[in-house]
Amino acid sequence: MKKKIILITLAVVCTAFFVYFVKDVFGNTESEKGSSIITEFNFKRIMIDDGREPPPSFGLDAGHITCDEYKDIVAGQYFYKNPGGDMTGEWKRSKLPGFPEIDAVLIVDVDGDEYGDVIGIRLPDVYWLEADDTEGKSWSVRAKIGEIPRGPHGTSTQGFITGQVVPGKRPQIILASRGVYYFEIPDNPEEGNWPMTRVTESPNSEEGLALADMNGNGHLDIIGCIDKTQRPNPVGWYENPGDGSGDWTYHQIGTTGWVADRFEVTDINGNGRLDIVVGVANGDDDGVYWFESPEDPTQPDWERHTIVIQKLCNSMSMADMNNNGIMDIILGQHYTTWGDPPTETERKLRIFTNDGSGNFTEHFIDKGVESHLGALVFDLNGNGLYDIVNIGYSDFQYVHIWRNDSR
Repeated sequence: MKKKIILITLAVVCTAFFVYFVKDVFGNTESEKGSSIITEFNFKRIMIDDGREPPPSFGLDAGHITCDEYKDIVAGQYFYKNPGGDMTGEWKRSKLPGFPEIDAVLIVDVDGDEYGDVIGIRLPDVYWLEADDTEGKSWSVRAKIGEIPRGPHGTSTQGFITGQVVPGKRPQIILASRGVYYFEIPDNPEEGNWPMTRVTESPNSEEGLALADMNGNGHLDIIGCIDKTQRPNPVGWYENPGDGSGDWTYHQIGTTGWVADRFEVTDINGNGRLDIVVGVANGDDDGVYWFESPEDPTQPDWERHTIVIQKLCNSMSMADMNNNGIMDIILGQHYTTWGDPPTETERKLRIFTNDGSGNFTEHFIDKGVESHLGALVFDLNGNGLYDIVNIGYSDFQYVHIWRNDSR
């Protein structure tokens, strides 16, 4: 890795195969090392579920739950076991516990054993769920880990991430709902009521989050929107004090229209500074933008650059998709016109590759599938290529993957 590590997401396999998935804002994961540069993308769409029950959910993650080399998926109320091979076989589905339904948002190893762990929410309550077997066939609620305020999105939230924001054996669970909070995994997690710290209290902060060491002091900061109801919408980052205390200082770096929804961090133009990428939805200037970091990242009014103008960019992620060591953008689409469901020829899925200087090239991947908090990327089959995982909101019954066959 060339620079600061910004995100550590814990993946779980059988104890003998326990690994960390490490992502860095200047490149990507160890699985890519030695891979050749991809010049043409080739993806195969695979529908793994068309029968999810209502209500629509926001949670989506992938990781090693079962005892094999393939990453499995959690989405809302369900766990999906990766069938392996070409991944076109049956993704065996297990319903997660909790009534009314718990929205599974994150996979994270809680207790270091061979059974997969998931963080689920039904706000104001937050839960730890654990598989009862190594195949994920059945699950139990192990503990209620705490409470955070219930926000405008009801019993779930669109802001969740894991990362090492304070020292400890395991990463913290970071959630946004009428504020931003993080939970620390204690030595005896089954007792519940995990230590919680409030990063900020805001009545309207429940959109996406990102993590990065913005000021280079060795502590991961949190990037997000402090109040989604403001117009123009503020974009900025919360400075980690490094001592475990709460109520972090917020540095506003710019604005978008409405709403600053998804956030990623990387060095866009190759000058060694961390820039902030924002997907904007629900307003007059929907699109994807990047804010260019000045020498002092605590300063306001970062220069804003446009990557693409597109309605409802609330499905966005970043990864090095062509193996050239530079982060690219993966972008799905919710609606093409707000309030007007599109035809099957719309709702594009695209990749925007970065040449390392902030110049992006668009690559069309597919169309006709709604994406809401989807277009996330994981190497599901361990071949060193990023696959795309997707859920929708209007079309909540579906879960799709796009297997990456690029070479």
